[in-house]
Amino acid sequence: MNTAHTPKHHCLIPSVGIVLLVCAAVYLPRLGVGGLTMTEGHRAIPAWEMLETGEWLVPHLFGQPYLRKPPGMVWAIALSSSVLGVSEFAARLVSALAASGMAVVALMWARRWFGARAGLAAGLAQALMPQMWAWGRSAEIEALNALGAQLLVFGVLETVRTKRWRASAAVLIGLVVAAAAKGPAALPCLLGAIGSACIVLGPRAALKNIRLWSALFAGIAVVAIVMVAIGHRMEALGQQPVTQSVAAFMWQAERIGGVLAFPLAAWVSALPISLALLFPWGPGARAEANRLGRTGWVCVRLAAWTWVLSISIYMLAGVSNPRYALPAAA
Repeated sequence: MNTAHTPKHHCLIPSVGIVLLVCAAVYLPRLGVGGLTMTEGHRAIPAWEMLETGEWLVPHLFGQPYLRKPPGMVWAIALSSSVLGVSEFAARLVSALAASGMAVVALMWARRWFGARAGLAAGLAQALMPQMWAWGRSAEIEALNALGAQLLVFGVLETVRTKRWRASAAVLIGLVVAAAAKGPAALPCLLGAIGSACIVLGPRAALKNIRLWSALFAGIAVVAIVMVAIGHRMEALGQQPVTQSVAAFMWQAERIGGVLAFPLAAWVSALPISLALLFPWGPGARAEANRLGRTGWVCVRLAAWTWVLSISIYMLAGVSNPRYALPAAA
């Protein structure tokens, strides 16, 4: 029996409603209480300056072009604040909506892969994932980046598995969102998903999938166009922007211990949802595979291998902070 089949009487709307209610209970209460902390101001203040000056292309922090991170989160906060007014609530609502969107995406994909009950369970697990609670309630870039990475990875796996153009739309959207939020930070997840598809479905299925590569190239083209536009605007402004190199987050001698411990730290940080990653390697996996059916078992292996490969790539790149593994866990 293939449990990935969802009977028609299992309506999607009640499941989505339940998940969104849980997300509202987790992310919305007292969301605007307290001033900006940590680096929230690096996202919110440039967004509010956009509203004051009308300069929407290049973020500014106290009058200085500020491009330490891509402007995606700044744009999102500016849009939220233009509707709700300038406030901590409007700034943090972007992350709350992104975290809630992740729960709905998890529901939809798990429902498609494993059935209605599994979909609801996955949506609730994502909504109640402790690792997301802080990021879903702050005006930081992590939740938006994780949403983009989640769409990107699920889209890659589903495009390779089914060869459907609809799934490739998630690849395009996810790539653009992740790149706009945090640049190349989700690249290990993309490479991990492609590598996972090669292992589980065969290299030909992934590397010769025209839908997948069309979506990826389209997403890269969108990002490139925006980057060129920002570059031209910077030339017109004639100011030196504040920037930060990606190398600052990679191999450094004092972080070697953290790099070596990164896989374990990433797994522990994602508890309890990361316990599910142990299942495909356990002794009962083959027996459970018969109940799941071919589709379900393939999807389980795709998800597990994606996490393993993504975390391995992060570690090989010299990443030591388990926070950067959030997109892989999501």
